[in-house]
Amino acid sequence: KMIVSWPSTCICQDMRLSLEPLWPPDGGASAPGPAHICVAGEISNNWEVVRRLKQRNQVTLVQRHADLAKSAVLSTASVLAMDCGDSPETGLITLALVARLYPQLRVLLVNGRLSQGEIAEAFRRGACDYLSSQVDPELTAERIESLCRRSNSVERERGLPQ
Repeated sequence: KMIVSWPSTCICQDMRLSLEPLWPPDGGASAPGPAHICVAGEISNNWEVVRRLKQRNQVTLVQRHADLAKSAVLSTASVLAMDCGDSPETGLITLALVARLYPQLRVLLVNGRLSQGEIAEAFRRGACDYLSSQVDPELTAERIESLCRRSNSVERERGLPQ
């Protein structure tokens, strides 16, 4: 089981890695505070994406889909970027559960192995966006941050805490 939040220490395959955030804890003088992004499944192993995201955001890594429903980590997240891995049906079930429990959460599904029918089903079950896992890590991080900006603007309009 692996759930990691920044700033934090990650225990991964018996190696201790210090993972310090690059964003200032106060969000900077004029910048909005960092978004909370949850990265789940195989995409959590893509350190290029994770490194880019943590430059300006709080990032939580969740390795297994089963841990998403058990943890309260999604209650404070703005965006969930999740990969279905080799089991699209399990990923789609998890997506539907997450969408029901956290309707305010924006979900980006990242997976290059889904059929067009499975991608359409993901949108019906609550995904806001989809990316093939073969895309550039820079583009993946940018799409995730774009969802964060949209989420923050909706929260500001509704007067909700960000």
